[in-house]
Amino acid sequence: MKFLRKLILSAFFISTLSLVGTSANAACKARLGDFDWSSANIHTAISAFILEKGYGCNVIVTKGSTRPIMAANNNRTLNVITEI
Repeated sequence: MKFLRKLILSAFFISTLSLVGTSANAACKARLGDFDWSSANIHTAISAFILEKGYGCNVIVTKGSTRPIMAANNNRTLNVITEI
């Protein structure tokens, strides 16, 4: 369980750093996908806070159930889904 938690946190930080690193000269915009369960809501809120307050990004959170969020991810309309 600890290994899985570390793996998820590592993936989150790497994705956040790659998102910020690619938009260093442009206005930072991030679209986050948020599932309809509690752990996803917490992770998305933390990610949005870090991106907004720490990096000055404009964050748009799209909430929904699993199927619509995954469809938006496959269509490349979302940048980050924290629980994937």
